[in-house]
Amino acid sequence: MRLVVVQNGDTLSSIAKKMGVDVEEIAVQNALPSEKVVAGQTLVVPGGRSYVWMPGDTFSGVAERYGLTVETLRSSNKGIANPQPGDILELPSQQKGGVVVAGFLELTTPDQDAKNVKKFAPVSTSIGLFSQGMTSNGQIVPANDASALQAFEQTRSVPAAVFSNWIGEQFSADALRVMLQSDTEQQKYLNTLLDILDRKAYKAVIIDFEMIPGSLHTSFLIFIEQLSGYLQQRNIPLLICMMPITLNDNPNASGLASYDYSALQAYADYLIVMAYNWHWGTGRPGPIAPFMNVASSIEYALSQVPRQQLLLGLIRYAYDWLVPFQTGEVAGVIGVQDAVQIAIRENIPIQFDRRSLTPWFAYQDKKGRIHELWFEDARSLQLKLQLVEYFSLAGIAPWQYEQRFPQFVPMLQDNFQSVNWL
Repeated sequence: MRLVVVQNGDTLSSIAKKMGVDVEEIAVQNALPSEKVVAGQTLVVPGGRSYVWMPGDTFSGVAERYGLTVETLRSSNKGIANPQPGDILELPSQQKGGVVVAGFLELTTPDQDAKNVKKFAPVSTSIGLFSQGMTSNGQIVPANDASALQAFEQTRSVPAAVFSNWIGEQFSADALRVMLQSDTEQQKYLNTLLDILDRKAYKAVIIDFEMIPGSLHTSFLIFIEQLSGYLQQRNIPLLICMMPITLNDNPNASGLASYDYSALQAYADYLIVMAYNWHWGTGRPGPIAPFMNVASSIEYALSQVPRQQLLLGLIRYAYDWLVPFQTGEVAGVIGVQDAVQIAIRENIPIQFDRRSLTPWFAYQDKKGRIHELWFEDARSLQLKLQLVEYFSLAGIAPWQYEQRFPQFVPMLQDNFQSVNWL
C-alpha cells in the first residue's frame, strides 16, 4: 500500500490518475462514502509500499534495515533530498515478517459482535472480548459473549477472555483493592474466572486491570502468580495490559509501581504496552499517542522484558474535546473514520503535528462550540507499525475493532502477516 496525503486542490479523480489506479479502488480501500476528500487526509492506495520517515532516520540506516543500497532508496524518492519526520517515502516491496495480532473487541450487540469477529478474525491471532467486568465489591460481571464466541468457529483466530476492573463507566481502583487485599475475595475471583474458562471456548486470558495503586504492587503480583499457575495447567496463554512507562518516568511512582514489567514477565506469555492516552478524554486536548513517547515506552519495556514477550498497543479512535477545556468535561470517543468524515463535512483541513507525528484539527459545531480532535491516521499508524519492526517486537494489540478505521486492515496486511499462538 502507498500512502498519499491529500493536498489543496486534489480530487479523488486527480489522485487516482496520478497514482495509476481506479477511483473505485481508492474509495473501497478507504471506505469513502463519496468522492469528497479534504486536505491533510491520508489515503491508502493499492500498489507499492510506503515508509514514513522517523526521527533519527538516515538514508543509510533505512537502506540497511530494508536490504537496499542508498542509491536505490534515493532513486525511488528523487523528490525528497532531505526528508523530515513524517515525510512519506517509497520502498520496494519486501517479504513480510510474522507477528502476533492480539486485537480487542468491545462487545455491543450479539449481531454486531458476530459480524466484527468474522471480519477481523482473518487478520488476528486472537480477539480479546471486552470484557468480563467487575462489581464494586471486586467480583466478576460476566460478559454477554455467546454470539461472539460462536462466530469464532471455523476461523483461524482464537477468543481471549478479557478480565478488567471496568465497573460500567470507568476503571475502579477501589473495586480492585477489595478483591486483591482479601485472600478470600481473591480466591473467589479466581474460582469464577476459571469456571468461565472451563464452561466457554476461550483459548487465552487477558488481564486489563487499570489504575492499580502502587500500594497493591505485592497483592497484584501474588494474584498474577496464582492465575498463571492455574492457566499453565490448562495450557492457556496469559497476556497482561501494562501502563506505558517512558525512560523519563519514575517507575516507582504511585500510578506506575504496580506495573512491574520485570516481575510480571515471569508469569505472562505477553505484556501489552498500552502506549497511548498521554492525553486522556478527561483532561486537556492533545496527541493521544505521540511518537516519541511511544518509542520511549518501548525502550523502557525492552530494558525489563525480552522483546519476544512484548506487544505494542495501538489505537483506532479519536478524542473529540470541547475547547477551551473545562474541568469535569469528558471528550467524546469516536472512530478514526468518523473523525475524518467530520473534517470532510466541515471542509476543515487536517493538520499533521510534526512534534507528536499525529493528526488533528479543530471545527465549530452547529451550536457555535469549538471542538479539537486528535486521532491516529494511516500515516501515524504506519510509524507505529515501523516501530514494531524496528524493535523486533512480538506483535501488536489494537484497541479496538468496533471503532471504524478502514485503512487499518490493509496496512496491517501490507506490513505483516499474523501468526498463530506458538
